[in-house]
Amino acid sequence: MIKLHSILLLFLAGILLVGCCGLTLPDLNGDTEEDKPTSGGSTPPTGGGGGIPPAHAYTVDDLLEAVGNDDRALTEQILESGVSVNAADDQGITALMIASFFGYDHLAQFLIDEGANVNAEDIDGLTPLMYSAGMGYPATTQLLINEGANVNAEDVEDWTVLMFAASGGYEDVVEILIDEGADVNAVDIDGLTALMLASVSGYNNVVELLLDAGAEVNAADADGWTALRYANEAGYEDTAEILENAGGTQ
Repeated sequence: MIKLHSILLLFLAGILLVGCCGLTLPDLNGDTEEDKPTSGGSTPPTGGGGGIPPAHAYTVDDLLEAVGNDDRALTEQILESGVSVNAADDQGITALMIASFFGYDHLAQFLIDEGANVNAEDIDGLTPLMYSAGMGYPATTQLLINEGANVNAEDVEDWTVLMFAASGGYEDVVEILIDEGADVNAVDIDGLTALMLASVSGYNNVVELLLDAGAEVNAADADGWTALRYANEAGYEDTAEILENAGGTQ
C-alpha cells in the first residue's frame, strides 16, 4: 500500500527549505505559474557590522536564500564571490533544486548557464526535475529536460519523476514527461506505479494519459493491490470506471 512518507517527501523537502533558508513556500493548493512571484525583494545578508558582507563572507546558505527569494542580482554577486553554483547544504540541496521547487525557470536557466548540475541529487535522491515536476511546473520541467535532466531518474525509494507528477495530479507535467520518454510502468520499492498513484487520488485525466501511454492497468504492488483496487478503496467511482473500461481488475 502507498506509504505516507513517499507522498509527503516533496512537502517535507519544502519545510526543510523554509527551515534552513527562511524561505516562503508557494501555495500547495494550486497556484498557477502566473501566480508565482517573479522578482525577489530579499535583503542581502549582513555581516557583523551591517551592510553587504565582503565577498569571502558568502556561504552556500546565502546562495540558497538568494535563489529562494528569486533575487538574480544577489545570486550573481554570491557566485562571483566564489561560491560554487553546485554547492549544497548538509541535506544535499542545491540552488537549482530551490529554483526548480519554486518554478523560477528564468533563474533556473541562469544557474544552468553558470554550470549547475541538472542531475544533482539531495540526500533523498531527489533531483531538480523531481522538485519541479512534483510541484507541477510545466515550463520549468520542460526547461530542465531540454538541458539534459534525466526523465527517468529515481530517488532512494525508486520513485520516478513521473510518479511525483502523477501523485500530484499535474496533467500538463505528466504529458510532458510521457512525451519525453518517461517509463509509465516503472515501479518503486513497494511495487507502486504512477497509475496507482494517480488512481488513489482520483486524478482521472492523469489516469487516462497514463493508460493511453501504455500503463499496465493490472500491475499489482507488493500487497497485491492494483490501480482499480486503490481507486475503489479511495471511493473514486469515476476513476474505477475508467480503469474497468481499460480492462482493470482488482
